[in-house]
Amino acid sequence: MEEGLIVVGWHEVGDLSRFSNRDELAEALRNAFLTVSPNVIANGRGQLWRFATEIQRGDLVVMPLK
Repeated sequence: MEEGLIVVGWHEVGDLSRFSNRDELAEALRNAFLTVSPNVIANGRGQLWRFATEIQRGDLVVMPLK
């Protein structure tokens, strides 16, 4: 926050730019999180894919602070 940056992802999946489509990302998530339900994988895939492909420099991001 001090540098005005937002970074998301799970280190188990690696660099999101290496995925050319949602299916590749979903496969990486399934391989990284073998015990997680398909619904959780689908939710994570959607969030990560949007972050990697839709959010642009200057967009506002809202996040909860606990």
